[in-house]
Amino acid sequence: MILLWLLAIFLWMYLIPVLVFGLILFFPLFIFIVPIFIVLALIQYYFNRETLSKLDYTKWFGQIDTIALEKKCLVAFHPHGILCTGILIALHFQPGSTTKFAVAPLLLNIPIVGLFAEKLGCIAATELDISNALKTYSVIICPGGVPELVSEKPYTRRHGFLRIAQKMNVPILPVICQTSFFDRIPLPLENFRIWVAKMFGVPIMLPPLGWCYTWLPKPKPIKIKTFQFFEVKGNIEEERKRYYSEIV
Repeated sequence: MILLWLLAIFLWMYLIPVLVFGLILFFPLFIFIVPIFIVLALIQYYFNRETLSKLDYTKWFGQIDTIALEKKCLVAFHPHGILCTGILIALHFQPGSTTKFAVAPLLLNIPIVGLFAEKLGCIAATELDISNALKTYSVIICPGGVPELVSEKPYTRRHGFLRIAQKMNVPILPVICQTSFFDRIPLPLENFRIWVAKMFGVPIMLPPLGWCYTWLPKPKPIKIKTFQFFEVKGNIEEERKRYYSEIV
């Protein structure tokens, strides 16, 4: 035991110059990184769902058609849009809302961005994550996904959200936003771009143009159309046709 203590003291004394040299070498880097982490911590503390739900969005958008959920459900939002502005403001960021918002899993895996997304009530848009969330909360999903974002048209070849609703025995609440908050610059090869979006989840498109050509949505009234609850009763393919025939 005494030998071990002597060895530990010797190593400690031997490593002091290394520690001092390391401190001198990395001190500039330390000074540079610490403020960044402090800023990120402050953003994480204030940029969260509770804070955003307290904002008065009518000062920017004017009229807002808010949504009051009568019961737990799977909220299907159409069309996907650039930032899903309509459903975020009309429901997700309303005071007292406990909804979860299903987003592309890739978004949650991006460093820092994923952390903020979780703080804003986002979950991965996978069958497992949505099903688990539906045990307690209502979940918002954009069935059209990236293909709908690319084409700017309803993308109706989706079955997963119907299957989840049937498995979890919850109704679907179809919601359509009738306001466009961004301008789009058209591109050719739409079918190819939709194929890429479907296969890889990557939108091939030019940057959208919002307020003053930024990513901020234009200050326009949020007009929402809410349908009756849709109950998934039988064959998924037949229910898919019935669902889209009612909303498109």
